[in-house]
Amino acid sequence: MKSLGILFTTALVAAITGCAGNVKAPHIYSPEETRSGGIGTSIIPRGSTGEISYCDAGMAFQVKSRRDQAYAAIAAACQGEDRYTIVGDYSSGGQARTVVGGIETSCPGLAGRKIIFKCTGPAPRPSGLRSNQ
Repeated sequence: MKSLGILFTTALVAAITGCAGNVKAPHIYSPEETRSGGIGTSIIPRGSTGEISYCDAGMAFQVKSRRDQAYAAIAAACQGEDRYTIVGDYSSGGQARTVVGGIETSCPGLAGRKIIFKCTGPAPRPSGLRSNQ
């Protein structure tokens, strides 16, 4: 009974403190993904620089924290908050991945969000093809 109480307390503290995951770094598209007829051209809006996913599940403050982390990561990749535009904000289904305590986890159900962006300043270095990650 005591171990059940400790497990419950640990889970409650994790939920309240927002230990439900951090946003991974944005994926910067490679030329192979964005060129005409390239690998991702059917799903990547023309002229986009990259994308970032986050989990839209959990308590409201956790979701806001992850969304804020996503926008901060975009600003860092584009070298400034005023140096990017949002091309789209879509549901990514279960593709959103978060990092909890150094372990990568999937977002439950269809709660994943994907933000596609375009840097208006210097383009960041591509992340590489998705199959290489």
